[in-house]
Amino acid sequence: MTDKKLFIRNYLGQTPDSLTTNGVYNSPDIICSGDTPIGNPHQITGKDAYENGTPDLNDQVPAEKNYVYVRGLNPTNSKLESTIFLFYCKPSVILWPQNWKNAGIGYKGNQEQNGVHVIASENEITSTKHPYKWELNVESIPYSLIVWPFADAGKNDPLLLPEPKTLAEMSNFLLDNPELAIKSTIEVDSSQPTIHETVPIVGPAEGGILNIGVVCKGIPPGGYLQFSVQGPDPANSINFPKTLIPIVGYTPTIQVKWSAGFDSTMEISYWKEDTTPPDGASLNPIVGFMESSSDENKKLIDRAKTEAPNQLAKSHFYGSPENLNKSTDSLDSVPIQTLYLLGMIAYVLKDMSR
Repeated sequence: MTDKKLFIRNYLGQTPDSLTTNGVYNSPDIICSGDTPIGNPHQITGKDAYENGTPDLNDQVPAEKNYVYVRGLNPTNSKLESTIFLFYCKPSVILWPQNWKNAGIGYKGNQEQNGVHVIASENEITSTKHPYKWELNVESIPYSLIVWPFADAGKNDPLLLPEPKTLAEMSNFLLDNPELAIKSTIEVDSSQPTIHETVPIVGPAEGGILNIGVVCKGIPPGGYLQFSVQGPDPANSINFPKTLIPIVGYTPTIQVKWSAGFDSTMEISYWKEDTTPPDGASLNPIVGFMESSSDENKKLIDRAKTEAPNQLAKSHFYGSPENLNKSTDSLDSVPIQTLYLLGMIAYVLKDMSR
């Protein structure tokens, strides 16, 4: 039996030859149409729809039965059988698999089924023939949606999820399973002069050294960024001041020591001032680690350079909260460090006044 799996993208433009993310988990192949099913499900498997990422839906309706479709590409020249598992998780910068849920997900007549067997002809774009039916509770929206395809034909048994407890274990899980597809994006209205968001950060069960920051993806220079994180103690709390965004791709990061089992939130603010962010630009809160932290981290980053180079980012490293340089008139004194991205949430800017 082939070990090939249905190819499900993490971002528009991703190909089967590059089973890595580009740091943004916005799968165009996880389609949530809210409490109304898509009129003609075949519209999601046409070539144009696949290439354009349409329909682009992440409509989640609390206390209702939501409809979720998953599509994918058979990247082989022969028939391919896969089983697609769907999970959801409360938003967090790191989506630890032990927090993924499948309660309330059903398929066809089965009230509790999150694994669906799919057969695809050679090079075929296909999808789950029927939508998953997901009973969405009202704890928070939108949830992050996760899809995990397997090559095991007919594997509809419940899937036992791993429980990584350290950043290194989570990193190896992501590197070992590049076929994971995730939709963890939230649209925000860029027509507003100021954007404020509260971002959950679920930390590693065993704690560790975390690098926390924001990727200003596609954000033009001239606006301002500010963020803060309440850490386990004052020495490991972050207060990044209101700072001019000097370049496209600005990625300020601060290093903190996280206590075991500690969770927190990031408060992030963006002022666009006289700039006009393009639709699709995003503010991406991130958590990761740097190779300089330990030999183990260096080995993981060396592995990522070969297997998942797009999971690495060049960050502007401001050091510890104590050493945070509050002057950003020049980036010359801010060292560039290679950061392995363990996770992020993308707040995608869209002008909703049009």
